[in-house]
Amino acid sequence: MNALELQGVSKRFGGFEAVTDVSFTLRRGEIVGFLGPNGAGKTTTMRMVAGLIRPSSGSIVHTGRMSAMIEEPSFYPYLSGLENLRYAASLAGLPQRVALPALERVGLGERRHQRVAAYSQGMRQRLGLARTLMNEPELLLLDEPTNGLDPQGVAEMRELIRDIAHDGVTVLLSSHILSEVEKLAPRVLIIHKGRLKADGAVRELFEQLGAEALSVVIDTPQPERARSLLSEQPWVAATEIRGSTLSVTLPHAHLERVAPLLVGAGVPLLGLRPDVESLETVYLRVVGAGPAPVGAMTGVRA
Repeated sequence: MNALELQGVSKRFGGFEAVTDVSFTLRRGEIVGFLGPNGAGKTTTMRMVAGLIRPSSGSIVHTGRMSAMIEEPSFYPYLSGLENLRYAASLAGLPQRVALPALERVGLGERRHQRVAAYSQGMRQRLGLARTLMNEPELLLLDEPTNGLDPQGVAEMRELIRDIAHDGVTVLLSSHILSEVEKLAPRVLIIHKGRLKADGAVRELFEQLGAEALSVVIDTPQPERARSLLSEQPWVAATEIRGSTLSVTLPHAHLERVAPLLVGAGVPLLGLRPDVESLETVYLRVVGAGPAPVGAMTGVRA
């Protein structure tokens, strides 16, 4: 069953059309990344889905309860984290008892009595996520949920979002950190100049765009042996060991040959996923910026 359906959604502000004829469907329990440059229409689309603004045309249908954290969350600075959530619960018609479990779920239980004025930006982000969880949503919209978090906080937020999705919650996630989108979202939507330009898994998008090569990361306890085996194959363009993983560049048509080759040779295979550079290349091809150098997208706002 679909959790969210957009059909021909457009939004005009006076004579300016911010979003034009956007259509997509989200299945229940999936995490979907939502990418786009500044001014592309991403936040406007999320605000329409959240019901904060009305579309000029088209339809938006969602099933079940929905929560959203759009842009930077705001709170009463002189109230504690727990007091803020209790007040938000009252405004939403929820019992105040839902506030503490939500705080504990995002790791702020021990800081519940501290005033929000003393919270770091990362703590405010987690408090914002806690506020969205109080109504036990079935559809969750998250705009830059890792903003302001340190590396440990980013990893914790990533696992929390995964756990939420495992509980059957559908998550639409925007982030300017493409590596985080790659780790969390098997599927991505790319919007540019108000129009949805791409929708699918990274590998599928590569094939749609006619990309000749794909970079994949192989997780294995024997990266040297895996590299030796793959380097012998005429269809492998390049290999690079990165710690305990192996990055391999090859034509996407040959990707399905990698796992059987390694497993057949007795090399343990723990995981096989598209490399972040692949998502960077897809993104830049879609928005018309050409090929991306390694790491080029880490500072680009989506």
